[in-house]
Amino acid sequence: MVAIDDHTVMAMYQSAYSQAQQSGTVQTQWFTPQPQQPVTSPAETPVAVAHRASGVYAVGGAGNDYTLYSVSESKGMRKLVTKSVDSRFTPAFASGLVPCADDGITLFGDMDDEAKGNGYGSQTLALLTRNVKTQELTQNTVTTASGEAQRYVGEESFVYGEQLTWRSEDTHEMIAMSMGGDVEIIDMRTARITDSAEPPQTFDVTFDVGKGQYGIVGAGDFAYMVFMPEGGSNDDAKIYVHRKSDWELVHTIAAQGALNDLLGNRKELYPTVFAANPNMQWN
Repeated sequence: MVAIDDHTVMAMYQSAYSQAQQSGTVQTQWFTPQPQQPVTSPAETPVAVAHRASGVYAVGGAGNDYTLYSVSESKGMRKLVTKSVDSRFTPAFASGLVPCADDGITLFGDMDDEAKGNGYGSQTLALLTRNVKTQELTQNTVTTASGEAQRYVGEESFVYGEQLTWRSEDTHEMIAMSMGGDVEIIDMRTARITDSAEPPQTFDVTFDVGKGQYGIVGAGDFAYMVFMPEGGSNDDAKIYVHRKSDWELVHTIAAQGALNDLLGNRKELYPTVFAANPNMQWN
């Protein structure tokens, strides 16, 4: 489910396999002041949805092959083109709409590599860009400031999205954060990392390092990192407020009472979705 604009939310559901179409199907439903009826279309389950001036688009696929769809209220998903990339690509979790630079829809994720770091293998960060005008599909390795490929040992999950993107006249930068709290700020035009940050939380030393994980949401000019300790940890949950343009920490909110119990998984309730009030301002 993604918010298209202030008055429109679109939901997508994986539907039944169509023998007639020899294809999987996806049901789309738009929630507007005058909601449309659900529309079922032959399509792959989307891994990304983007909103451009020319309309709403979705990208579906896995591995090497990716399909671009246009999406409308009345006609559902319409296939535009399928193209392949050289290296197998695994998309990260997109929180809401995915970011765009110029006419390109940006997918963030990783490519398979053959490195065997510490016996756990490794992943190389990558951007997949689909131009909605030319329909060109490009795959770029995310690189450090020195031009080296950015790798993570083992399997690390990341979150990114349109609301975690900073744009100015000179830059189009997206924020990608791992569940462990590592942050990479990436120029979407060059696929180069412009800044990195380590997790702000110091774990309780009486427990193993890593007793907790992070969630992140964006709203307006700010990003909210939510630290959630695991049940049994003595650490308190916290919300770290960062300014997106320079990643400066502008405020820290310490969770208390029932909120701390919820975010700390102490009541056998585990939060899965976060939202931030876009009207909040931090000076």
